[in-house]
Amino acid sequence: MSRQRTYAILAHSCVLKAKNAPEVSSESYRTHCMTSPGLLQKAGAVQALAFLQSREEGSDAGRYYMSSLAQVLFGDPTAQDDKDRSEELFKMARECSLPQYLALSRKLLDASAWLRRFAQIEIPAPSNDKDNNPNKEERRPS
Repeated sequence: MSRQRTYAILAHSCVLKAKNAPEVSSESYRTHCMTSPGLLQKAGAVQALAFLQSREEGSDAGRYYMSSLAQVLFGDPTAQDDKDRSEELFKMARECSLPQYLALSRKLLDASAWLRRFAQIEIPAPSNDKDNNPNKEERRPS
């Protein structure tokens, strides 16, 4: 099975798990999924993982996203100790050589892209636009 197909299968199960978890805000988890690929591309793996790890401390959605990223990357959807896997991922990014860092960055981008795709499909977007909210008034430029 190809890496992309494996990532897709694992990402889908992670998103469904987060969507159905009562302690996780689906909207916050979706936000992490939507913004992380761009963050990884712009800031790089270490900086992006450090930022995500700082968000992990105060939110269940952040913790779920980091564990989802680690599960997709390591290929282990049944990992019990998600905090250790997230730490292992961050440590790996900090301590690897340049060629390994570039490969890890590519894999993280791929994994985060699959999480974003499935979050777009499985978790509905907040209804804050006029098409989804008929009571919202349309603004006209002055």
